[in-house]
Amino acid sequence: MDTRDRRKVPKKKSPALRTGKPERMRSTKKRVTIADIARLAGVSPAAVSITLTDRRDVSLSESTRDRIRRCAETLGYFPNRLGEGFFHGRSKLIGVLILSDSYRPFLDCAAGIHESLAAADCFPLFMSPAWIEGHLHSDFAADPDRRGGLPELRRLLEYQVDGVLYYSTRAEHTADCIRELSARNIPIVVLGGADPSVGAVDIVGGDNEAVGRMAADHLLSVGCTSFVFGKPAACHPLDNAVQASFAARLRKAGRACREFTLDAENPGDLAALLSRLARPPAGVFCARDDIAALALRAAFSLGWRVPGDCAVMGMGESEYSWISVLPITVVERNAFMVGKTAAELLLRRIEGFAGAPQKILTQPSLAARASSQSDVSWLLEAGKSRRRAASRK
Repeated sequence: MDTRDRRKVPKKKSPALRTGKPERMRSTKKRVTIADIARLAGVSPAAVSITLTDRRDVSLSESTRDRIRRCAETLGYFPNRLGEGFFHGRSKLIGVLILSDSYRPFLDCAAGIHESLAAADCFPLFMSPAWIEGHLHSDFAADPDRRGGLPELRRLLEYQVDGVLYYSTRAEHTADCIRELSARNIPIVVLGGADPSVGAVDIVGGDNEAVGRMAADHLLSVGCTSFVFGKPAACHPLDNAVQASFAARLRKAGRACREFTLDAENPGDLAALLSRLARPPAGVFCARDDIAALALRAAFSLGWRVPGDCAVMGMGESEYSWISVLPITVVERNAFMVGKTAAELLLRRIEGFAGAPQKILTQPSLAARASSQSDVSWLLEAGKSRRRAASRK
């Protein structure tokens, strides 16, 4: 019988048992580095760096460069963009801060931003509050300390962005963000518009006065004699500019314009309101497509023929303009070009362009559809519009 002392050796406790905290899983795959490529290619790490950054001011044979590239591909190497950015003093990240009641109007604008930044080898970093079913969370909209987006802006700055594109449906909320970025000497371009009190700042947006004139001219051309402008309860100041231009054009033609304010979530008896404000042939121009869709339904409930007794128009280009009872005529603000132009201007500021603050306005376009004209020419225009949208993708 073995009489040797068989004392139990205490087992080593895992970090999770010692600290009471769950142990983090460790990755078994090591990130490929320049040193790994140099070892496989039989060259120095400096030669690898010269090749991968495509430096031509240093003499290195093409055969060696090709061998290094093949080795990097074999090992599955991806360059560290953040590391390169810090080395050159630029992260190549562009912050895009979105403060909107709904993200839908921003989608075309985002496509334009992406096209310009991709051409400059830069990357957009989008930041926004949480949306629920496509709409800004009510807690955010009601919190005066957060409506200006400062917490989200500071989160962007943690990533060392080179500049910021600021989009908000509430123009009065831009002042705090502009002051924050100016104090840090970070360029900013505001998309849409800004409260004049914020001072000099680059602005890229649609020509709102041209939007109002275009809508008025179209409704006059289809024979309307009674006119109404519909807008949401929380109206953007830029929509007021559209309304003023719309009314001014009608006054010039000897016509008056009445208005209604509507909560799209709780529209109430819009048909009764519309019957008091307008008489056929009526022209209804709305600041948002969802309100235009409600106005269209109200006109049908009154027994009005559309577009015979009532022509309805919206502003912007959202799904509401197509999924309503009839495709809705809209004045498009050309959001794609707004985003593309704003990104190009911001890149110029980052490169050192020090000219005076610019205000660039893109021209709108009319997409006439069945809600305002009875012929089928709108189908041809709709096909052209969809082909233009497909070519951007």
